[in-house]
Amino acid sequence: MIRESSNKTRAEVNFVPGSAKMKELNNSWCLLFIGKYLVRITTGTHNSQKLSERSKFTRRITDLPEDANEVLLWRQVKRTGAKALHIFKNNNDNNMRSTTVYFLNEKDITDSSKFTIVYNNSKLS
Repeated sequence: MIRESSNKTRAEVNFVPGSAKMKELNNSWCLLFIGKYLVRITTGTHNSQKLSERSKFTRRITDLPEDANEVLLWRQVKRTGAKALHIFKNNNDNNMRSTTVYFLNEKDITDSSKFTIVYNNSKLS
């Protein structure tokens, strides 16, 4: 784990050759971590340019319950064509009531509005 000056934490992981499907990793935007967190990923060494490029097309979901689970929400959101999502934390390390959803392009954002996202029997906006 590496703590950067901008107060962000990142990790660098090396895979044993042949143990990971590199083609799938190149196309993945996030991975499940410790069974309850989604982490955004890039291949190579700290590709911040690629991360900022992927952040161009985002949509905000609001009115989340405070105890929202990222993985459970991801199960609902991924059918809209989303590539990743992130629930922000407040200063007390509690979930904020909004999340950012990342898309590949503008068309995917537009198409996502056709879907209703329901989390714990609550319709999200």
